[in-house]
Amino acid sequence: MTAMDSRDKKLKRDLSGDPLIRSGFNERLRRRIEERLDEKPAGRGGRMFRLGGAGAGMLVLTAILVMLVQLQTGQRAVNERPEAADGNAAEFEVRIASPGEGAAGNRSALLIALRTDDDGGDPYESMYRTVLVTTEGGEPVVRAEGAGILMPYKTDFWRIVTAASDDSGGSYRTITAYNTSLADRQAAPLLKNDRDTTRYDDVKEKVVFAGNRYVAIARQSAGKESMWVMDILQLGEPRALSLLAGNAEPHAAAVVTEEGRLGAVSSEETPREGKSKGLIHNWTIARSPGEWVAYRASGDGPVKLAELPYKLNRDVYGSQAQDALTIGWDEIRSVEPAARDAFTSPNGNLAAIVTDRSLMLQGADNGEFNGHVAEVPLKAGEQVVMAQWATGSGYVERWKEKAAGLLKDGRD
Repeated sequence: MTAMDSRDKKLKRDLSGDPLIRSGFNERLRRRIEERLDEKPAGRGGRMFRLGGAGAGMLVLTAILVMLVQLQTGQRAVNERPEAADGNAAEFEVRIASPGEGAAGNRSALLIALRTDDDGGDPYESMYRTVLVTTEGGEPVVRAEGAGILMPYKTDFWRIVTAASDDSGGSYRTITAYNTSLADRQAAPLLKNDRDTTRYDDVKEKVVFAGNRYVAIARQSAGKESMWVMDILQLGEPRALSLLAGNAEPHAAAVVTEEGRLGAVSSEETPREGKSKGLIHNWTIARSPGEWVAYRASGDGPVKLAELPYKLNRDVYGSQAQDALTIGWDEIRSVEPAARDAFTSPNGNLAAIVTDRSLMLQGADNGEFNGHVAEVPLKAGEQVVMAQWATGSGYVERWKEKAAGLLKDGRD
């Protein structure tokens, strides 16, 4: 057996082994392929035959390389480590699934936050809870539930809380947030300058929407209502009472992009000429059946909302198509005729269907319901303010471990 034949036999043995781990083929195998391609036939005898065999071998090996590249790029990672918290890509593992593993890898997790207002009392006396749901073998499983709003942001989880403070007779119930991964895990204080003797009106806030990196807030002060959208990082900083009371805080303003969609930018930024149609400062995001919708807020008293004629940009509701129903309304109402809203996984394997009395969790296979059901009873008037999805085993496992622990313990 020639050296070339020996290498061919060893190469075939490597390629016929177990599913490829990490980057598909390692450096040892890569070098062997390159050496095989660079191999020169020994001697001059039988030159035409040897060149023909080498040419055929090159074609076969080239085809093998193309196949491996397609496997790498065509298959999504089954096990991934999420993006690093600072935005840089973290190390992750790519694993090519074996036959029959597709259904097991098609997993979803849902963090859904609910708000209940004081029935018949102060509508700004609100309570919140967050529920974690995952899919296991095609079945929806309620993993954990806890008070407050637990919002995923990049690879971390943030608590959104209502902070109460008093100052010279004034009462302030404001929304704030903090990163549960940081050592200093507490809500930022509401600040007032010691030399500021102004008596500010009472302020009350509640969460209308939370998702991706934005939080929509309804505010009541001096008998007037207003709507604001803030970046989660802005809510993580101490808020100044003077700016809050004067509606002058930095916030996220809505901007109509050149593609005709509604995005969000910092209120301190100036839109580039020709890239937008100006900023909309008083706006909010609220739920309409099957989608989140943007509204302009106005009025000198109770707030008046006018729907904006633009679809929300992906930077507002998430990096995936998290706001698109992957299961149609006909199919949804065939299993829940009383459905008034629904959220579906980007994978098409889970639906959270909202009725007046419950949140019905329906398992599905490729967009068709499979009969597996779980239920979360709803309180009177309870409504969804956040629905964030994770897909892929790496993300789902992280949510099961980290988010479930935060919800169950009620602390960080």
